Amino acid sequence: MTYSRVFRNSKEYLVATAKIKLIRSCRGGQAHAEVMALNNYDGSTENVVAYVTLEPCSFVGRTPSCALALIDAGVAKVVVAIEDPDPRNSGKGIELLRANGVEVVVGVFANEVSAFISAYLGHS
Repeated sequence: MTYSRVFRNSKEYLVATAKIKLIRSCRGGQAHAEVMALNNYDGSTENVVAYVTLEPCSFVGRTPSCALALIDAGVAKVVVAIEDPDPRNSGKGIELLRANGVEVVVGVFANEVSAFISAYLGHS
């Protein structure tokens, strides 16, 4: 499962997408979880912390850059479970966030996330 959580004033906003379902039945080019979470959040993003399983993408492909979407939204902090092993990204999303003043924490629940997501990585 790939998901993003947005917290504001003790309220949790969560968008979850089963990665296996995406691979099997959804067309490419659909918004990633970070963008879906931001699109469904109706409050101010000032001081918001986003929790993501996989490093936000830094490049524009079939979808816009999730890292840029988080930066443009003014998200203050991003907590990332694991770095994206895709060589097009692989640390670049984290670097982009930090270069734009976003605090980034990497490795929170990394073992747990790796256990369920590794089978689905590399299928894009």
